[in-house]
Amino acid sequence: MAALQVGGIVGALTGGFTGTLLADRLWLVLLIPALLVVAVFFVVLTKVEESGERQTGSIDPGGVALLTTSMLVITGGLTFVRVNGASTPWPWLVVLLGIVLSCRSSATSWVTRTRSSTCACCDGRRCGRCC
Repeated sequence: MAALQVGGIVGALTGGFTGTLLADRLWLVLLIPALLVVAVFFVVLTKVEESGERQTGSIDPGGVALLTTSMLVITGGLTFVRVNGASTPWPWLVVLLGIVLSCRSSATSWVTRTRSSTCACCDGRRCGRCC
């Protein structure tokens, strides 16, 4: 998890530096992450093994709707902040409402997994790693 955070920070700083350095050549700035994505795709394709067993589960429609609504409210509120100015309080209230909805959606189960009664790694004791 720490490597993911460090990678995000390094990528953001490097992207900002590259964008400043090559400001007149936007296509070249955008080519760098595109090439990295293609490279990572082939690394994952060749080095990451396919899992033997798939977990069964279903999508929670209420959770998806709540998450979608919260993201729309947050981005809509940020648009209102841009249009009406940062000193106007009501767009910030819309953003706050979106954050509250987002916290509510993360507290609910978005994907419901069906757990089996037996577990290969812990003989059915429900270890929490795979069951």
